[in-house]
Amino acid sequence: MSGERPATACPYCQTVLEQPPYRDDQCPECGHLILVRHGRLMTEADGRLELWLTRLIQFNVTRSDFENVRVELSQRLGVTASIDDTLWRILKAQVAMSQDPDLVRRAYSEMFRLAAEEGQDLKPLVSQAQKVEQKKELQQRHATFWRDLIKIRSLRSVEYVQVQTCGDDYVCPACKLLASELYRVNEVPDLPYEGCQSEGGCRCSVMAVPWKSRDLRFWWIRIARRVDRSLALTAVHALVKSWRMHFTRWYRRR
Repeated sequence: MSGERPATACPYCQTVLEQPPYRDDQCPECGHLILVRHGRLMTEADGRLELWLTRLIQFNVTRSDFENVRVELSQRLGVTASIDDTLWRILKAQVAMSQDPDLVRRAYSEMFRLAAEEGQDLKPLVSQAQKVEQKKELQQRHATFWRDLIKIRSLRSVEYVQVQTCGDDYVCPACKLLASELYRVNEVPDLPYEGCQSEGGCRCSVMAVPWKSRDLRFWWIRIARRVDRSLALTAVHALVKSWRMHFTRWYRRR
């Protein structure tokens, strides 16, 4: 900025100033506050826009992008869209399109700032931010679930999977019941579980269970999926009795 002389005309009344200011000052003719930014004289509205364009850099929004959105919004409204209306449109678009939870939080942070400048009530915006953040987090958990499940399906030695909870006090009864069962790889319920009753949403994950032919629990699952559970218990008892008889014969032959 040193050595660069500002424009000599007032941005409000267009009066040529004999001594252009090098810092923020009032116009001697109209009395409006003149802002000096990067060697240019601008109005308070233009200065505020410059500040917001700097904040929008984190979302990769340029001045050209801002002007395009403003023109599109003006055509839809039938009047020239204000700076605030254009900013709201850009920030809401960032929330709707972004899949990055951190970027969504930053967008809502700027929306809180804009609402405070306008004197709006922040409570509805806070409630909306919590719902959107929770939805984005559930989508991210769903993507993680499918990524883990695809890895498990690629393992030939894995036939069954089990739902694993976080094991804390926030686990709901529905998720506990879900984690008490074993599922085939292609029959596991979709996670996050829709029937979850926790306020923070389902946090369950899927875990591979290696096949062990000598584990009675797996025999129980295999039988229970083919016959009635009341008959499955009888079948397991018969299987155990048969093993015991073979073991007794083998022991007596020694």
